[in-house]
Order: sequence, then C-alpha cells, then structure tokens
Amino acid sequence: MTTTRTEAATLRRRTPALRLGALLLALTALAACSDGAEPRAAPSSPAPPTASAGPAQPEPARNAIPAAFLGAWDLRPADCREGGSDGRLVIGAGGLRFYESEGRVDSARVEGDTLTVTASMTGEGETWTETYRFQLMPGGGELVQRVSPGDDGLRRVRCGVAP
Repeated sequence: MTTTRTEAATLRRRTPALRLGALLLALTALAACSDGAEPRAAPSSPAPPTASAGPAQPEPARNAIPAAFLGAWDLRPADCREGGSDGRLVIGAGGLRFYESEGRVDSARVEGDTLTVTASMTGEGETWTETYRFQLMPGGGELVQRVSPGDDGLRRVRCGVAP
C-alpha cells in the first residue's frame, strides 16, 4: 500500500495522541490490577518498655461512639417500617447522617446517658461544624436530640426495636 504525502502528515499529527491514549489505557489496566491497599511501611523496632504503676489498660478509642447509640433512629416506628422520614437519623461509628446532611465525627464524649458529638457536616452545598447532644432514654429504645440544655428536644425511636 502506498502512503500519500497528506496521509503521512495526518499520521504524524495523530501519533502523539495515539501514544497518549495507549499510555492512559496501560495506566488504567495497571490500576485495575491493583488490590487498592495502601503501601505498607517497613516494620520498625518496638519501643523500649516503660515503667508503669500497674498492668497496662487499653486506651479508650478516641471519638468512639458507644454501641448503644449506633443505628437508625426515626420519629415514629411506622417511619422505620416505611423506609424513613425526613426526621431520620443514622448514627454510625464515624459519622452522622440526617435527611439532607451528613457529617464526620470530629469528637465524641459520653457523660452518663448523654452523647455529645461535634461533627464536620455537609449538605445542600454547604459545610459547617455542629455540636449535637443525644440523650439515650432508659431501655435504649428512644433517643432525644437536644439543642440546648433544658429544651424538650426532638425524640426519636430506634428502628428495629419497639419503643
């Protein structure tokens, strides 16, 4: 097959684009073969033991939300069965999810039956930091979200558990 001068010029112009496309295809294939794990650091030597006054106590997980508060909460048991209302709240180990917003837990503190959570929230194109106070009622089937001490709060029931 004979190549004309015009065809040769067109081929020279397309060659860099073809090379770039082949490179992107190869990188995509390589990424697909990856297991997604982060590279691991080389093991380091253990720290020397330090003197302690007694047996080692496990350090409480920082910002941990106790299991009693975890789960889906809604305004009425019927809302739980129907897939949730706009008053639904899901408390996860690391975050909060409301109807139109969600947030990552920055800090969590429990005092008695009350959980105080500060979270970095996002929703409807906005970002903000909010502090929430959740009081777990006796029996664990109801949760009251209070904005300020002494207010009546917003009462929710645990989904999946009778109030």
